[in-house]
Amino acid sequence: MVQKNVNADVVVLPSFSQVEDWRKSHAICAEAGLFSQVVTTFNAWIADLWELHGDGRAIADSLQRQTIMHAAFGVGVDAEAGVDIGARALMPDGDALTASPGVVKLASECVRAAAGVPAFERAVEQAAAGAVPQGISSREAVLLQGIARYYRLLAQAGLVEVGHACAALSGESSQVFPRPLRVLVAQAAPLDWRMSAFFDSCPAIELTVEEAPGASGVVPVPEGVELSFGFPSGRYAQPGLVADLIGDSLAASATAGSSAIDAIVACKDPLSLFKQLEHPLAAVGAVGCVQAQVPFSSTDFGRQFLSLCRVIDEEDWSKADLSDAARPPFSGLNGADALQADRELRANRLATKEGSLLGLSVASDTFSQLEDLASDPDADILLGVFEQIAFTSPGRSDAWRSEQLSAMAALRSCTKAARSVGASMRSCMRVLEDVMVTVSFESAQAAGGSSGSDARVLVTTQSVASQMGAGSCRMLVLCDLTSADFPVADKDDASATLFEKLGLMPYDSMLARARRRFAALQQLPIERLVCMRPLNDWVGNPTYPAAMLQELVDAYRQDPSAQDDLDELFGIPQQFLDTMAQRGEESLFANAAAVRRDAEQPVMAEVPSGSIGDVDPSSVARVALARKLPDGQGFAGFSPSPSQVELYLECPYKWFAQRRVDIEELDEGFGALERGTFSHAVLQRFYQEFIAEGHAKVDADNLAYAKELMRRIADDEERAQRALEPGSGRYVAVNRFEQRELDECKNQLVDYLDFESRFLPTFHPAYLEYEIGPQDGVEYAGRLFMGIVDRIDVDDAGNAVIVDYKGSVGPAHEIAGKGPRVPGKVQTRMYARAVERALGVRAVGALYVSYGASHGCAGAFDGRALEAAHVPYARVDHCSCAVSSPPAGDDVDDFSQLTFGDMLDSTEALVATAIESMQAGEVQPAPATPDACRYCPVANCPKRGA
Repeated sequence: MVQKNVNADVVVLPSFSQVEDWRKSHAICAEAGLFSQVVTTFNAWIADLWELHGDGRAIADSLQRQTIMHAAFGVGVDAEAGVDIGARALMPDGDALTASPGVVKLASECVRAAAGVPAFERAVEQAAAGAVPQGISSREAVLLQGIARYYRLLAQAGLVEVGHACAALSGESSQVFPRPLRVLVAQAAPLDWRMSAFFDSCPAIELTVEEAPGASGVVPVPEGVELSFGFPSGRYAQPGLVADLIGDSLAASATAGSSAIDAIVACKDPLSLFKQLEHPLAAVGAVGCVQAQVPFSSTDFGRQFLSLCRVIDEEDWSKADLSDAARPPFSGLNGADALQADRELRANRLATKEGSLLGLSVASDTFSQLEDLASDPDADILLGVFEQIAFTSPGRSDAWRSEQLSAMAALRSCTKAARSVGASMRSCMRVLEDVMVTVSFESAQAAGGSSGSDARVLVTTQSVASQMGAGSCRMLVLCDLTSADFPVADKDDASATLFEKLGLMPYDSMLARARRRFAALQQLPIERLVCMRPLNDWVGNPTYPAAMLQELVDAYRQDPSAQDDLDELFGIPQQFLDTMAQRGEESLFANAAAVRRDAEQPVMAEVPSGSIGDVDPSSVARVALARKLPDGQGFAGFSPSPSQVELYLECPYKWFAQRRVDIEELDEGFGALERGTFSHAVLQRFYQEFIAEGHAKVDADNLAYAKELMRRIADDEERAQRALEPGSGRYVAVNRFEQRELDECKNQLVDYLDFESRFLPTFHPAYLEYEIGPQDGVEYAGRLFMGIVDRIDVDDAGNAVIVDYKGSVGPAHEIAGKGPRVPGKVQTRMYARAVERALGVRAVGALYVSYGASHGCAGAFDGRALEAAHVPYARVDHCSCAVSSPPAGDDVDDFSQLTFGDMLDSTEALVATAIESMQAGEVQPAPATPDACRYCPVANCPKRGA
C-alpha cells in the first residue's frame, strides 16, 4: 500500500520490516525524489547522524547496557549487606537497597526510556552529587547514583546511550541540520520523551507525524477479507485446529503467482507451536518458518555455559551444574564419557571443584576451552571453537544450529562490554541468565514439493507480525486471544513511579498499543482472518476473551450493550456461528500430533499389557541367580542371603526392585545406610581391641575406660573413612550440618555402652563378624548357607545369643504378632539356627540391639534361659517365646506361642517356601505390612500402603 505523504526528506518508521515495506511499495511509485529520501528507524537515523557528528563513541545495545549496568551496581557494594557504601548517608536507618538483578533491570529500563531527557538527567546529576532530588525517596536516590556510575563506565567503554546522542546532536543542531529538513514520522505511536525533546530542540526540522491507525478502537476487517473464529476447547487442541485451518486454506486456495505468504500464525509461544505444526505442514505441502525468541539458558550452549559459570563463580557449587556442563556436544566429551563423568562425580561426596574441573579438562581440550571462556571475558576469541562445533555436530537440525549461534552472538556482545570496563564474567552471567535470543529458521522442504512451489507458513508473535506490510499474507491466524495472554492494564511499576515524580508522565498506554497492533494485524491478510481463543486454559479453567477480540466483536454489532445477539458459550455474533471452527481435547493422539481428528495412531509394535510383577516364562531363570563362591571359581547354587530373604518376605516386588533391578541412588549418600556401615565398623573394632586387652565384656567396673576407648576408635574410624573408595558406603561429612550429625552418631555409640554394660550380664562376646561360608557346609532351608553374623555372645553353659546391630529397633523386630502371614524380621532367627549347626552351640536368643538415639533391644529369646534382667529396655512379653508349644497339628498364627526351638524350625520352613517362590520367579507386589512400602523405590505400585 503506497503512503499518501512522500514529500519528506527523512521518513522515520517504527521497525526495519516497515522500512523495507515502505521502500518496496514506493519503488513502483512514479513520484520523484524516492532515491533521495532517507527511510529508516529513529534509532538508526540517530546512529547515522552520530557517526557523522558524534565524538567517536559507539551507541550501546541492550546487552551492553545490561552488562555494564551490572558492573556499575557491583562497584562499592558491601558484600555482606549488598548495599551501596557511598550511598549509606542518604538512607534512613534500617532502609536498604539490595544490588539485586531486579534493581539492575529497573535501572536499565530507566536508562533505556529516559537517558538524555532533561528532567531525568538533572535528577541523576543531583544524586551523583550526594543530594536527594526533591520528591525522590532515599532508595530511588541510590538507584540514580548507580545510574550515574553506569554513565561513567559507559564513557570509559567508549559507548554512549542513544538518548545522550540525541541530546548532544540537538545541542549542535545548527551544525547537524544546516538547512531545513522535512521529517515524516509515519505509522507512529505518540512520540516518547526522547524523541519529543530531540525534535523540540532542532528548529531546522519541519516535523510531520502520521499516527498509526487504531488507537481509538478496533474496526471491522478490511473489505474482501473473511472473518472467522476458532475455539479449541483447550490449549492442547489449539495446534491441531490451526493445522486443520491451514490445510483447508491451502487446499481451497487457487491464487497463484502472489508474493504473499500463504499463512501467518501469530501466537504467544511461536517456537513451541511451530514444533507441533512442522510435520502436519510438510504433509500438506507447506514449508514452515518461525521467528521467535528463546531464553539463552534454554539453548544447549547457553545451558552448558551458564552451568559452568555457576560452578566457577559460586563457592557452594553444584555437581548437577558441572554434570550439565560436561554434556556433549560443547564439552568435547561423547555421551558415554559424559555419563561416566557424571556417575563418578555423583558417587564421590568428597569431590572438590578444582579436582573435578581439572579431571574434565584433562579428559577434553574442548572442555578446558569452555572453562576458559566461562572464567574470563577476554577469552571470547574461543567462541570460534564452539561455533565450529555447532556447524559440524552430526544429526543436528538447522533450527538447533540457529539457536546455538544466536546464543553465542549474545555472549560475544556481553563479553565485549564487560571487557571494556574491566568487569568479570559474573556480570555477563547475570545478564545472560535473563536474556532472550532471537531464532529464525524454516523447516525442511515439504514432502513431494520443490522449494519454488511449496506453500509457506510463518509462525511468529503478534508484535513481529504487526510490523509486516499490509497484504503480506493470504490468511492470518491469531491464536491465544485470551485476557490472560494479552492484558491491556497499565502496570504501576517502580520505573513509572519514578518517572512520574520527575514530571515525566506516560505518553502511551497498553490499551492504545494493543489497538494499534491489532489494527496493523487486520491489514495483513488479503483473504481471511481467523481469531482463535481457547475456551479453557492449561489446567482446565475457563478463559476470558482478550480486549481486542471483544472490541472486534462489538464492531460487528449494532448495539454493543445488548446481549441477545451473542452466542452464550462463544461470545460471538450469531452471524459467525456457521463459519466457526471447533476442536475438542478428547482426541489425545490427534491433538498431540496436530493431525485430523479422525486420525488413528499407528501401532509400531504391540506388547501384552500384563500385570505388575509378572515375569515372562523365558526369563524366570534370571530372576534368581546362583551365588558365586568367595574364591570366584564356581557357584553355590541359589542361596540368597538372610537380608534378601527378609526383604522378599516383606514384599516380593520390593526385593525384585532393590536387589535384582538394583534401583538405587546415583549420589553417594549420607544417610542411614552409611551411618550403619560406620557404626558396625566402630563396634567391631571396639570389641576386637577391648577383648584383646583382656576384658571379657563391658560392665560397671570398666565402663569409663570402655567409653574412652570407644571415643578414640570412633574418631580414628572417622578419619579412616575419608581414605575409602567413593561408593564404598563410607560415612563422610561435607558441611557443618553433616559434621554435627556424624558427631552425634559418635556420641550415641559412646552412650550405647551404658546399655551394653547391662546387656546379657552372664554372657560375653565370643565371635565378632562371624562368617559362615561354603567351606562350613551348613545347610539351611535346603540350601547352602552363607552369611556374616554381627556378634555371637556365649555363656559358660554353652548357650549362645545372636546379636545384630541396628540404628533403631521396634515392633517389626519383636516375635509377638509374627507368623506365616507377617513374618517380621527373620535375619537373626535364620542366623540362630545356622550358628547352632556351624558351632554346635544351643541358641537361646536372636536379638537386635540399637546403638542409636534410643538404646534398647528386641527380637526373640528362650524364656527358660534368659530373663528380663538380660534384656534391658526390651518388651519382654513381646520377645519371649513360649515355654511349651501347642499340640502337633494345631495351626499357629503367632510364633511367640511356640518354644524358641520350634519357632526357629517354623521360621526355617517359612524361609524354604520363600526361596522356592523366589526361584520360581514369583515377584508380585504383596507387602506384608504397610511399613514395607515406606522405603520401597517403586512409587507407582498399586499395592503401595495396602
